[in-house]
Amino acid sequence: MEAVVLRNIEKLYGGITACTDINLFINEGEFFTFLGPSGCGKTTILRLIAGFIQPGKGTIHLGGRNITHLEAEKRQVGMVFQNYALFPFMTVAENIEYGLKIQKRDKKERAERVEKFTEMVGLTGFEQRNIAELSGGEQQRVALARSLATEPKVLLLDEPLSNLDARLREKMRAEIKSLQKKLGVTTIFVTHDQTEALILSDRVAVFEKGRCIQIGTPQEIYLHPANSFVAGFIGDTNLFSAEIKNGKASISEKLSIDLDTDEAGRFVSIRPQDVFFTKAQDGRTNVFPGKVETIQFDGISVGYNIRVESIIFRLTLLNTCAFRHSITAGADVHISFDTKSIKILDC
Repeated sequence: MEAVVLRNIEKLYGGITACTDINLFINEGEFFTFLGPSGCGKTTILRLIAGFIQPGKGTIHLGGRNITHLEAEKRQVGMVFQNYALFPFMTVAENIEYGLKIQKRDKKERAERVEKFTEMVGLTGFEQRNIAELSGGEQQRVALARSLATEPKVLLLDEPLSNLDARLREKMRAEIKSLQKKLGVTTIFVTHDQTEALILSDRVAVFEKGRCIQIGTPQEIYLHPANSFVAGFIGDTNLFSAEIKNGKASISEKLSIDLDTDEAGRFVSIRPQDVFFTKAQDGRTNVFPGKVETIQFDGISVGYNIRVESIIFRLTLLNTCAFRHSITAGADVHISFDTKSIKILDC
């Protein structure tokens, strides 16, 4: 069953298009992510669903009900903002209780729900703490509990992890995913972080310049990008404009790579983990001599920039105990990649 449906949505600000031609169908209980760079329209769409702004065109349905022009407080939508938007003059319990008071729940029910969701987000014992006494992660949990306590049909998360350090972001990602699955609440998550989108989502919508470019599972988006923008934005890739004909792709005047298809296109994409060091003559196709320009070590993996003719290829290897080598910057090497790893893109 579709929980949220957006049809032909458009929003302009002073003649400038924030988003246009948006058609989305989000399933009940789904963790759905809006992914894209800053200014691509993803937060605008979230605010349209919440009812904070109105579309210039199109309709928004929640649970089969047209809510396009319904007041925000009547939509049964919960929202966690990037800065959490907590009330600094209230305690943790009072912040969680606030939405319940707006809904005119009785005192006993409010107390029970505050207790339930305080425990659910791991803040039992913090009820009388002031917001200023909490860490960023604790504040994020309060904001989440406040939104969930009102039993929203849809939970909207606007980059709620962006203010946390890397280790805490990783922990909170896992907690949000676990909590969402436990409650079964339909969740729409806005982020520009590709890792978050791939880890958390059931499906992802990728946005560019106010338009939805592609919708799919994390695997579909990563393995089968719709165009060169998606290929370059989702993870790292070797992306080259190319002249493609007769089963070959010319990516420079002196460099041509073999393909396993006669498919037409304007770009080729090869993920860095699909490029390998090899011997000069090993019988493979697409074997090229090159020179190591730079090396980047991040602990888990080692990245190499290899110059082949005038083209730089990125190559990534896992830094495992079973595989150690002494390739250094300036070394002469050979690289190769399988024709099956080459994605051909039209635009």
